[in-house]
Amino acid sequence: PDPDGPAQYYTVLDRDALVALVAALEGAEAVSVDLETTGLDPIEASIVGIALSCEPHVGYYIPVAHEGLGAPAQLRLADVLDALRPILEVDTPRIIGQNLKYDMIILRRHGVELGGISFDAMIASHLVRPEERRHNLEQIALSYLGQTMLSYKDVAGKDGPFGAVPIDRATEYAAEDAEIVQRVHPLLLRDLEERNLVPLFRDVEVPLISVLARMEEHGMLVDRAVLEAQGTELRKELQIVEADLMDIAGGAFNPNSPKQVAEILFERFGLPVIDRTKTGPSTSARVLAALAEQHPFPGKLLAHRELQKLLTTYVDQLPKAIHEFTGRIHTSFHQTATATGRLSSSEPNLQNIPTRSEIGGR
Repeated sequence: PDPDGPAQYYTVLDRDALVALVAALEGAEAVSVDLETTGLDPIEASIVGIALSCEPHVGYYIPVAHEGLGAPAQLRLADVLDALRPILEVDTPRIIGQNLKYDMIILRRHGVELGGISFDAMIASHLVRPEERRHNLEQIALSYLGQTMLSYKDVAGKDGPFGAVPIDRATEYAAEDAEIVQRVHPLLLRDLEERNLVPLFRDVEVPLISVLARMEEHGMLVDRAVLEAQGTELRKELQIVEADLMDIAGGAFNPNSPKQVAEILFERFGLPVIDRTKTGPSTSARVLAALAEQHPFPGKLLAHRELQKLLTTYVDQLPKAIHEFTGRIHTSFHQTATATGRLSSSEPNLQNIPTRSEIGGR
């Protein structure tokens, strides 16, 4: 059990409570911030409420857009942001949180520049334990505090909107998110210090948060017309390569079927089996590259796979990721997804476009 007893979470519904909270935050050494929103995409999500904490075991939730049955009157978002602006926009490094890049992008869209970030629990956890796959706050709380946090599913259901959650329940969930960061903050800092990782955390990873936020917000400009023209060209090339494959194989087959490809390679042409999988002889790219020195079929199949990959993964998919209002692709960059510490990118992944070949480079 927590030696300090259960945490106290408060809902801020009127101007007097907001003024009192701002006064408490102004005197705090570290202010934990967490937004509750309408979705996971920071380019589109709207703010439903703001959770804050200025000390362990005490958290606050300011609802601004709860519309569930019996929801009380709430403060206007614009008024709340104006009141919090002196806290959130300071240069003094004292803002702490979990995945603050997300909050930074949303707040900037609402005219608030989140400044003075000093600590992000997700990034600290990743530096301390890079071999772990998950660095969400629930996992961090379980590892460091032995505490099971409320999950989103617990309060809103699988896909329910947070704005429909009753405010007392929403306060319990949201304020906990902000307050738990206050408790794990010194524990993660201790582990960073023990591993001599504070300079890397402070001088590289934390400043990178705002850089990546701006990159995501800015987005990647995509020329839809050029991609469509390339798609037409690639489809023609794919048809030619497919016809060549059928001709070499001596009949029709499915180039995407490992079983049929293996039958042609190893039974029809009698090529040597280089590697095996659980289901039979391997037809991986490495195997095909080795066999291409002995027969034209494997090399032609590699060309087919490359064309198909370019079409299905990039040429046909990238236009679907173009944002309706900005005309750009807003990928998400992750500082904590790889054990080596390199960046990764998702929705869509813009870091693995195969440019080594001439056609990929095009």
